[in-house]
Amino acid sequence: MKTQVAGVLGHEIGHVLGRHSAERIAEHEFWKTISTGASVGADAGSLVSGIGQNILLKSGREDELESDELGVQFMIKAGYRPEEMIGVMKILKEAAGPNRTPEFQSTHPDPENRIEKIEEAKHKAS
Repeated sequence: MKTQVAGVLGHEIGHVLGRHSAERIAEHEFWKTISTGASVGADAGSLVSGIGQNILLKSGREDELESDELGVQFMIKAGYRPEEMIGVMKILKEAAGPNRTPEFQSTHPDPENRIEKIEEAKHKAS
């Protein structure tokens, strides 16, 4: 359990170092401005807003994978076993149950995909 917490903390530190929140805020404001502009004189605002939402979701998933990889690196440097992050992903998968949101509609990658990327990051860092 202690090492799983280390993985979660490493992941969250990865978000901070990656400045993911600041990037999301800037992107959100950009798409909000574009969709508002597209709404003037035409009904393209909802289309542009939908495109922006899909881009923001994809960016969110990429940020999660980047933070997972950074978490693996931090765990290794701190002397923890990065495999413990896989245990966290299994817990998340189980908690979501069989009716979890499809990955393309979620800000987070599917736990199975995250497990695969964590394994890749572990081998890269070794």
